[in-house]
Amino acid sequence: MATLKNTTINDTGFLKLPKGSTAQRPTNDEGRIRYNTDNNEVEFYTNRQSRGWAKMTIPFKTRQIITTAFMQGGYESSVAWNNVNKIQSSTDTTINLGDGSIERAHNYQWGANSNVDAYVFGAGGGHAIDSNYTIAFNMRTEQITTDIDRTLAFSRWRFGGVFQENNLTWFAGDGSSAVEKYNMTTKTALGTINQNYRTGSTWGMSTETYGLMYTTENAETFTFATETLSSRGGTAPSNHHQQKAINSKDQYAWAGNEGTYRGGNNFRRTNWATNTTSGTVPKPVTDSGEENLSLGQDHQYMLGMYNGNQNNISWKWIYATESGFRGASSMEPKGKPGASSGTMSHRD
Repeated sequence: MATLKNTTINDTGFLKLPKGSTAQRPTNDEGRIRYNTDNNEVEFYTNRQSRGWAKMTIPFKTRQIITTAFMQGGYESSVAWNNVNKIQSSTDTTINLGDGSIERAHNYQWGANSNVDAYVFGAGGGHAIDSNYTIAFNMRTEQITTDIDRTLAFSRWRFGGVFQENNLTWFAGDGSSAVEKYNMTTKTALGTINQNYRTGSTWGMSTETYGLMYTTENAETFTFATETLSSRGGTAPSNHHQQKAINSKDQYAWAGNEGTYRGGNNFRRTNWATNTTSGTVPKPVTDSGEENLSLGQDHQYMLGMYNGNQNNISWKWIYATESGFRGASSMEPKGKPGASSGTMSHRD
């Protein structure tokens, strides 16, 4: 093997690191660097403070700087949509990308995204349809993504789940209690894992290392590294599965304190550091439910919800102050008379 010294790599390609599982780590030697295929992390060996093999990662908050969000589908008056709305964090301005931007109309389904593709799991092609069909939208080219695994293990609607950043998502609920897994980076359906949640309507919220799957006044903790569900005491993170979750990369997440498909006036606050829920703060817009909620960098958006009518009301929520305001018409989703119960995604 060649020994290199003071080497400059003058190229626009990449440097490929050695990779392998935790069990395949080489003999310890300070300064070694490799890619761990068990936890999908770059790691290095250090003798400092007897750390041994340590992750070499960018902090969770800044691994991705979110600039753009998308809202797919949704419905109004029992008619589901197949358009996409796009909003820029720098301008608070939403534009409609048009009918047919996604393959199938849908509502009441779970969605998550990689850093490129925004997925909808169970896109039924209409209003409130059980489906096991997966669609995706390329957030870079703003075109339909076709090279994905389509078929899920179960047909569902009104289900939800959790996601590990832009890589993996797990979901369960209406249609089956079995937890399914999808790798959004490799575009691969991975079937069911050895865990079950509930058969009823479900939603979820997520942070760096774990997420919460919740139904009406019930929740369990899902740990990403072990892919296990565990009981969670105390106050549930939300009053109802249609009181949706605001995720953040900061200390807190929020979801509706009261209400069902509508009637939410306040948020419950969940502390990610302690996995506890306590305290409430007002929603920027009251009497809401079925909200379409994005993940953002320092703030997030709601684009469309239900308050007795499916509508295009919007809000902007600032994480640091736990407060927000209703958006002007420029922030509202375009192209349809109303759009609740769609899916939202984000990219840098």
